[in-house]
Amino acid sequence: YKVPDTDFTIEKGTQILVSTRGLHNDPDLYPEPEKFIPERFSKNNRINIKPCTYMPFGEGQRACIGQRFAKVVMKVGISTFLRNYVIHSTPVTPYPVQFEPKNMLTTELGFCRLRVEQRGQFRFFS
Repeated sequence: YKVPDTDFTIEKGTQILVSTRGLHNDPDLYPEPEKFIPERFSKNNRINIKPCTYMPFGEGQRACIGQRFAKVVMKVGISTFLRNYVIHSTPVTPYPVQFEPKNMLTTELGFCRLRVEQRGQFRFFS
């Protein structure tokens, strides 16, 4: 396959890896990618997301078979944690958090120190 407008040719059988992190942090696809904007994935805004540009679990035939299970486990885990604990920044917490540019997985550059405080006990019934 000859890449259009270049002298570059991809030979048959060449393994190609797509940087999902590169896609997910591309400002042409997601304005202000480092900013937490959960509304960008709302039902109304999903139609604006170009196909195959958001794929945390892969895409197509080889997409992660455990995608639904993983999402449920993450939601239960995060909600359980946040029900029991409060997370605070500290004077040495970097803002905005800087990410390691050369990793395939998103990891912070250096350390991101946070303070975790246990919430009071909830009683639903007296």
